[in-house]
Amino acid sequence: MQMQSDFSFQNDPAGCNGRLPEGYDGKGQEIMQMSSPKPVLVQTIYQKGIDPGVMRKDLKPGYPIAGTSKRTGGMTFVVCESNPPSNIEPCLGQFPVHDEMELRFFGGRFQISTRTIQMTHGLIGGCGNESFDWDGATARTGAVLTHVAEGPAPAKKFKTGSFSLRAHDVEHCVPTDFGAASGSCTTTWDYKVNFRRVAKRKHH
Repeated sequence: MQMQSDFSFQNDPAGCNGRLPEGYDGKGQEIMQMSSPKPVLVQTIYQKGIDPGVMRKDLKPGYPIAGTSKRTGGMTFVVCESNPPSNIEPCLGQFPVHDEMELRFFGGRFQISTRTIQMTHGLIGGCGNESFDWDGATARTGAVLTHVAEGPAPAKKFKTGSFSLRAHDVEHCVPTDFGAASGSCTTTWDYKVNFRRVAKRKHH
């Protein structure tokens, strides 16, 4: 899984009484990468006329992933004639992150989403409600670490020895939520699920 978010805000030049600036001014970036710590043995299920499916052989419900979130940037908070702290600093740095995903199949497509609903504030402790709204700038759903994504899952792929399924999603925040006169904030999510057929074990 890879997520990349880039946001940039320019404060409103007429925010206070229609004459003085107010809002955030600056930019930031988050690049988050996670992968499965080890392969998981699964059984693929496909039958003509029905959607394919995947089930862990040990019957566990989810698929763990782990990695890092790297956050960089700088932000100034402008309120009329003063510049109070933006409190973006606790959000910056590289942090270990983890989640557990689940897969759903329907109508020739699949969906990947979080199963345990990891929250960013729990994993990145310094960047909480008192800090700059990093989750809003990266267009997260609340403070949920990972975003839902969908992609094609044609049944014919499941009949091959090795194949991959890819899911993609793009989200945008609302720059005016940050007092921005202009700005942009785009987050892309890309998931890749690899399958490789393994030989059946012989019983002696």
